[in-house]
Amino acid sequence: MVPREFHIRSYRRASYDHNSGPRLLVDLCRRAVRDVEDARDAVEIGERRRYLAHARDIVLFLQESLSLETGGAISVDLFRHYTYLIQQLAAAEVAAEPTGLPALLTKMEELQRTWAQAVRGFEEEEHVQQSA
Repeated sequence: MVPREFHIRSYRRASYDHNSGPRLLVDLCRRAVRDVEDARDAVEIGERRRYLAHARDIVLFLQESLSLETGGAISVDLFRHYTYLIQQLAAAEVAAEPTGLPALLTKMEELQRTWAQAVRGFEEEEHVQQSA
């Protein structure tokens, strides 16, 4: 019998393989928000640090995915914003009592909402172009 976890991993892998780049971006942001929420609610320091490290890895991945040469000013602004988030996540990760988690969570939620809105606009525009 195949373990349940194998099926879950297979489903997620297939989902991401078929997901568009913009959708994956929103999913990653959503996961980073959930990680910060879980870190805020974590009782053990080690558990909190794992969640924050995972959120930081996601934001670092988003930052590394930017193309500063072709993205222009928006890419530079995003790079700076991601740098700020990475610094805040790292600081919260090593702090004994990270008092800045609520503000960090708000920033992460704003990032996720902004990307979700941008992707919806992109998909609507793409749909209109395909219909024309």
